[in-house]
Amino acid sequence: MIGLDTNVLVRYLTQDDQAQARKVDAVIADSVARGERCVIDPIVLCELIWVLRDAYRTPKADLVKTLDQILATQQFQITEKDRVREASEAYRVGRADFADYLIGTSNRDAGCSETATFDRRLRGASAFRVLLLVVLLAVGAAACSGGGTPAAPTPPPTTTPPATPTPQAPPFSGTIFIDADIITAEDPTTFASLTPNGQGMRTMYDRRAAAFIQLQAYLFNVTFSDGLSTEVQVNPEFGSTDAARVQAEKYAIVIGRLPRALRVSVATVWIHQGVQPFGGGNNNLLIHVGQGDLYIADGVLEETFVHEAAHTSLDAAHAASAGWLSAQAKDVNFISTYARDNPTREDVAESVLPWLAVRYRASRITPALAATIQQFIPNRMAYFDSLGLVMLPVQ
Repeated sequence: MIGLDTNVLVRYLTQDDQAQARKVDAVIADSVARGERCVIDPIVLCELIWVLRDAYRTPKADLVKTLDQILATQQFQITEKDRVREASEAYRVGRADFADYLIGTSNRDAGCSETATFDRRLRGASAFRVLLLVVLLAVGAAACSGGGTPAAPTPPPTTTPPATPTPQAPPFSGTIFIDADIITAEDPTTFASLTPNGQGMRTMYDRRAAAFIQLQAYLFNVTFSDGLSTEVQVNPEFGSTDAARVQAEKYAIVIGRLPRALRVSVATVWIHQGVQPFGGGNNNLLIHVGQGDLYIADGVLEETFVHEAAHTSLDAAHAASAGWLSAQAKDVNFISTYARDNPTREDVAESVLPWLAVRYRASRITPALAATIQQFIPNRMAYFDSLGLVMLPVQ
């Protein structure tokens, strides 16, 4: 009997490398001919789902079908099959990753009454307890910069703010972590196409160097279904057009989930390796993919882009405007310490995600969170309401 590693299973399922696929087919056929089965460990299945989702852009519905097919294939012996099947069923209907549900079932079978997690995608899932924080992780102070222009109308409901609020400490350190469900990977995207455009010299900011640098970047033209477009510039350190394209498409799809009002001034996207904060402004979004993986693990990649794209498309017209400064003064308080400590640079970007959550995602956040947001920034909420921002595909 033999076991299968993740890369072997990927080749078997995708058949995208014919030489390797033939070897895998032969190994499995030989095992079957001997009356033996191939062992697949649950860890391999977790890795398989990550690879198919992130590298092959496989939709969740197809990932669930793949798990079903593997579980039903007679020549495969799945370690802890009942546990895997239960996790697969939870993944089918849930918001979190397959691996999360497998952790929950494994811990339960080990005698745990529940699994404690900060992953808010697991709210309501059996065997999990989501830990809620009043003060959450701060966004790095060096993460952002301003720039851009606003978008146009279709107003949501307005608020009538209360008078004379009492000064209070901000409820959050930074707002990108207030809820992981505000925009998710299951939400629609306006991403339409990505076209390679060779390589060209571009000036790109790299946080690892803390400087603008000139690179012979891989270039991709991205279009969105609402008529917007952007050029994605990928650091040549990724080594090939194919590798660069994987990153460009991965992030273009996510950016397409943002409201049009936040994408309207995004002319370029810079993508580098490294674990450095994202950035916005200068008609650009800055991405370091190592940090992107951390945001994905926390379920807040889209929320982070909302913050950064607000720098790009809202700050220039609003951060120092009379209307915004008046709302800021009337509110007295700030939604986060990051906004309070950087009132000109960060307040718009820190406030727009909470506004979006209350106005467009009320069913996904707790009543307590909605009440906190409206208590602390009612006049800023009314200001955003008055702009008539085009929010599609967020509805």
